[in-house]
Amino acid sequence: MMDVLSIILTDKLLSGLCLLCEVGGAVREVTGYTATYRHIISTDAGDEEGDCLHIRTGFHHIIEGFPNCVVADGVINFFMARTEKIREVGFDPRLARVGHLAFFIDGLGTLHVGSCDDIIISHASKIKGMLPWGQNEVDKAYSKFRYESTDDTSINEYDLYYLKNHFKCVTSN
Repeated sequence: MMDVLSIILTDKLLSGLCLLCEVGGAVREVTGYTATYRHIISTDAGDEEGDCLHIRTGFHHIIEGFPNCVVADGVINFFMARTEKIREVGFDPRLARVGHLAFFIDGLGTLHVGSCDDIIISHASKIKGMLPWGQNEVDKAYSKFRYESTDDTSINEYDLYYLKNHFKCVTSN
C-alpha cells in the first residue's frame, strides 16, 4: 500500500505542485478518525530577550487544481519531500522522535509545504499502545521507542526551541 501512496504523493509533488518542497497526507487512527496537521507558523520580532513564535491551526490557501491540497507551514509526520530542500533545512538528530515541530520552524521561509487530505495512511494504534493489557512483547518494545520519557525529551525539545531560535515566548491554539 505504501508504494501506491508514494506514487500518488510523488505525482502530486512533481506535477502541478512543482513549487512545493514537501507534501504531506493524512493519518487514520484505529478508531477511524483521520487527522491532518495544518498549521500556520510565524514569528514576531522581539527585543534583546527574544522573539515570539506563534502556531495557529489553519493554512494559507487551497492549491489551484488540487482541491484537497493546501499550503501550510507544517504537515503531519507522513510526507514526501525533495531531498535537497530537506537537507538545506537539516534535522537535529537529538530530536529524532520529538523534533517534528522544530524541523518546520527551522524550515520557515525555506520550505514550501503542502498538505493533501485525500492521501491517507493508517497509523499504528496509539490507544492499543497505551493499554498495557493490549500489548504483546513487540508492542511493549515499540512503546518504549514511540513514547519516550517526558523527562528525557520534552524539556530538551523546548529548551532547544527557546535557545536555538532565541524565543522568549510561544503561543498556539
